[in-house]
Amino acid sequence: MQTYTAFLNLLQKRFFITCVVIVGVVVSISAVLVPKADALGTPIVKSAVGGSFTYDFTNDTIGSVPLGMTVATGTFSVANQAVLGKAMHATNTGGDNAIILDQFASSSDYSVTWKDAYDTTGRRQGFVLRTQAIDSAVPGIKRGYLFQVNHGGASGSPNMMRIYRYDASFAILQSTALTSVSPRWYKAMVKGNSLGFYYSNDGVNFILVTASSTDSVYASGGVQYQTGSGTKVDGDAYVDDINQTLFSGTVADTIAPLISSVASTTASTTANVTWTTDENSTSKVAYGLSSGLYP
Repeated sequence: MQTYTAFLNLLQKRFFITCVVIVGVVVSISAVLVPKADALGTPIVKSAVGGSFTYDFTNDTIGSVPLGMTVATGTFSVANQAVLGKAMHATNTGGDNAIILDQFASSSDYSVTWKDAYDTTGRRQGFVLRTQAIDSAVPGIKRGYLFQVNHGGASGSPNMMRIYRYDASFAILQSTALTSVSPRWYKAMVKGNSLGFYYSNDGVNFILVTASSTDSVYASGGVQYQTGSGTKVDGDAYVDDINQTLFSGTVADTIAPLISSVASTTASTTANVTWTTDENSTSKVAYGLSSGLYP
């Protein structure tokens, strides 16, 4: 997400927006945005074509361990959840659970997205990216970068979205409070030394919770799902539509960012206009004295 401000001199009759009234004159503003970099700073790149795989549990049997995964510790099964339908459930609700996603590639730059829902709050769950060998400090769970959602203790109370360096240090690299919503989509992304944690309420538009974190301890590895790190809290949480998208190959981003929060402050001959886009971008703005689009 990026916010822009344009200082406009109305006497010069040139400027930028989406239809506002400035000092009594209707000004139609058309903003044409050309993506410059994604939220983690990769130039002109958005869609990955290096490879993609999704666990949707459609062909899994209720009550069985999910297909294409290997249990490292704890217990897992596929269950019917009220919102998600078939989804993965860690059934050892008061302890550690970890399962290796065998169909996901071991790589350096990729994202993992998933749909998250819970029946009872309290569960801590997430994914370890760039997994390494199992660390004795966290039995059954591999070292790497843990992107974890700590569900609030009651409906509407905060979730904590956290990124850990998951090893003996258990260092918190990022921690952000977010009002609890179920279901919700999450995305974890690793690119070079950048780590980004996103959420979405519709599965389409993802928001980076804070500026990306940086860490260079783990350069590549696979993916493991885990629950129960830190304080062991009972709670029933589920995940579905788990997708890994690799960034070993990329294509140009040809989709313009979305514009929102257009606002202006005015004086007799000048105006300040602000707007926000859903990703870093370059904006071009034009204006005129009558309604319409301007080149």
